Amino acid sequence: MGYEVESGHEEALNLINAQKFTEKSSGYIAIGIMLNEKSNYALFERVLNAVKADLNCGNEVCEGLALATLGNIGFSEVVPELAPIVIEKSFSPNTNSYVRKRAIICLLSFFRRNRTIFEIKTWSAGFKLLL
Repeated sequence: MGYEVESGHEEALNLINAQKFTEKSSGYIAIGIMLNEKSNYALFERVLNAVKADLNCGNEVCEGLALATLGNIGFSEVVPELAPIVIEKSFSPNTNSYVRKRAIICLLSFFRRNRTIFEIKTWSAGFKLLL
């Protein structure tokens, strides 16, 4: 409803770092509800480290959860930092279709927040992966 949430951030962050899928997905849902672009950036930075770990873990379900959360709550300040990872997930021939769909939706969200990720330099890395 737009109200700031004062508690529960630590618990949600602990759930994101859990190994069980049910706990991890509950943590991502909680973070998606609690954080938005107006939230404290320091808190989002701590969540970002856990999201980066899930993006590189190799598990398609964890990568999908991380991409969906980034697309929903991504701060425009972190778009330049994460855009290369998301572009690689979008265009890599080694990425399965589930993760690719999530990555493309996340790119759309990034584009709406910060259009500078669509410069020629950034996209050239993605197109090289296709060739």
